[in-house]
Amino acid sequence: MNIMHIEVHIPTSTATAHLEGNRTLRVSFQGWTATRMDEISAIVDANDAWGAEGDAFYYSNAGNVLPMPAKPENDYEWDQPSESWLLPQTAIDARASVVRSKRSALINASEWMLARHRDELAANLTTTMSTAQFADLLSYRQALRDIPSQPGFPLDITWPTYPA
Repeated sequence: MNIMHIEVHIPTSTATAHLEGNRTLRVSFQGWTATRMDEISAIVDANDAWGAEGDAFYYSNAGNVLPMPAKPENDYEWDQPSESWLLPQTAIDARASVVRSKRSALINASEWMLARHRDELAANLTTTMSTAQFADLLSYRQALRDIPSQPGFPLDITWPTYPA
């Protein structure tokens, strides 16, 4: 008998399912076991395929059994009300922290140029940077500070280009 493991997501939990060679689906969920789930059989017959080992299905909010969409990344979790994969707030917060750390490091890395230019001006020396280059550096640093206000923050960031 050929048995394959299929994951079945239902509104509150995940059930373990085994597809047996005679197209009987045996589902184990919170201590009970069911066989021959007509809804799953119907959708599989309509699609003319059971899928592959490890394929996943879920009960839609309308009560249909549908193939589970591919998980975008490991951090994502299934959200039944929206019937989609969502990134949990803890993962979003962690990514925001990484982005802010990178942003701070880039601001700090350009600090010496800013300090040198201001020191040269204060000492009435010829500056290493032109007025335009200094303005570009200030614009770059401001763009870095504005990163958290970008619409895709922290998942979709457009990093400013370091001035020439």
